[in-house]
Amino acid sequence: MKFLVLRILFAAIALAGMPASALAVPLLWTLNGVTFSGGGTASGSFVYDASTNTNSAVNITTTTGGGVTGSTYTFVCVTPCNGVFLNSPTYLVALTVPATTSPLTGLPLLELRFSSALTDAGGTVTLTGASFEDRCSNPNCSATQVPVRFVSAGSLTASPLAPIAPIPTPTLSNWALIVLAMLMLLAGAVAFSRGGKRSLNGR
Repeated sequence: MKFLVLRILFAAIALAGMPASALAVPLLWTLNGVTFSGGGTASGSFVYDASTNTNSAVNITTTTGGGVTGSTYTFVCVTPCNGVFLNSPTYLVALTVPATTSPLTGLPLLELRFSSALTDAGGTVTLTGASFEDRCSNPNCSATQVPVRFVSAGSLTASPLAPIAPIPTPTLSNWALIVLAMLMLLAGAVAFSRGGKRSLNGR
């Protein structure tokens, strides 16, 4: 029993030393130097959560150019675009209205495609030339229409040292401290019990 308690204590101490930063958190990705062919720019940000593969908190604004009027995008095109535009670490499809709006025909759409998948490690990812802005051509925006303009330059950046939201549950270190306290109480109870038995036997 004594050796078992010691092993559990050592394991708990090892867990306590693990950094809480090892847990994945959503990151804020910011657009940098994004320009379109024929004129116009895009700026703003969105959140990508690698643990759930979801995009959210879109806040991207484009300026007029290349025959396309600038717009402000604050929604992800997933529903009813589900099956057409899924959440993905390699692209973001954004709308100016909720995706549940019907019909979406004629409304602006922004699709940003990334040179590599976004991760919880952050860093810098360039936008590919397949990124574009135009308008939906049918009710669920599964197709688009001219005029269209493509991204000619730009990138995304995110810092893993600045998560956009705190973890709502205790960190791993806190849990380990709780376990350590419980184990210390258990070890004390075992020692007390054995001491009491020796006293009774010695009478």
